[in-house]
Amino acid sequence: MANGSYPTGINAFMADEFNWVDDDFSVAAVTDDYTCSSAHETYADIAAFVIDTGPLDGKEVANSTFYASTVAPGPVIDLGVTATKLIVFRDALPDDAASKLCFYIDRDANGMVMYRPGTGAAVPISWADSGIYTIPS
Repeated sequence: MANGSYPTGINAFMADEFNWVDDDFSVAAVTDDYTCSSAHETYADIAAFVIDTGPLDGKEVANSTFYASTVAPGPVIDLGVTATKLIVFRDALPDDAASKLCFYIDRDANGMVMYRPGTGAAVPISWADSGIYTIPS
């Protein structure tokens, strides 16, 4: 699958339930064992595959595109573990069921499959200049 969105997250933005700039959003680094599904709605649906999370700061929206600052220090990826996907979610943790999924990312800005072996250190996440996600017009 290529980068995309979760219906529950897009619906929440369209219904004005989420505010990208003012609400808390985070990114989860997940393992290759996770398979994206439009039926997945909350953090509870991905929790078993999450390696670690990091909060999003410096959020803005321009021309239907969601942007955020580099996530630093970023999620910690343990030695022997590989992150192959990122999932952006509305962060209401520790309430897994209230933390709704928004965007799924498994390709970098060049369209290459993500693959980040862990070293036991935090991994900064830099977003492409084109943003995290653009709502198609």
